[in-house]
Amino acid sequence: MRNPAPLLLLALALCASAADTEVRLALYADTMLAVGDWAALPGDPGRTMFGPSPGAEIEITLRLGRSLWGLAVKYGTYGTGGYVGTGEWPNRVEEAEAHSISALGFAGVRMDEGGTVGFWCCLGLGVEWLRASETVGGRDYDYGRVFQPCPCACLAIGADFFLTEDLYIPVKASYDVSFGQVLGYGGYSGEGTDLVLSAGLGVVF
Repeated sequence: MRNPAPLLLLALALCASAADTEVRLALYADTMLAVGDWAALPGDPGRTMFGPSPGAEIEITLRLGRSLWGLAVKYGTYGTGGYVGTGEWPNRVEEAEAHSISALGFAGVRMDEGGTVGFWCCLGLGVEWLRASETVGGRDYDYGRVFQPCPCACLAIGADFFLTEDLYIPVKASYDVSFGQVLGYGGYSGEGTDLVLSAGLGVVF
């Protein structure tokens, strides 16, 4: 018979933390300040999408004591709003926009001891899908499909401002990175990096 001590210790730890366990659901409005460079053809200097660009996010979090575990789904839009890609190649890009959706699992830690304001930090890993369109030489190109999924990561810090025991306003800043973001279409290549500021409304169950 196996030694039951490890299972008993785990059960005791779960029971001890049960009184300090909660589930949170939050909706955010996001603004993305910048994304990384893309390059389509040799000689293309790439193009950097600039913000602020709007986005949205839904997040569900399980808090066990001071540890945080959860899932997040993010939607973002990006646009250049002007001439970009002014390299030597003739078909310079006049305007470009993109839409992305990403799903991440994350883990973090709460850095406070409770109260009306709770500070935290977390790290998330997941996948992102991207769809883009461009205007090149006066002609519109809508690629009409998403690029292949690419891995992404997110480092975030934030604070929860509690209005009541069950209602709070979450705010956070995150640095998001997508690896090989647009390798799924033709000769495109590039990485995406976003600085994202978010605020929303959350409930505790």
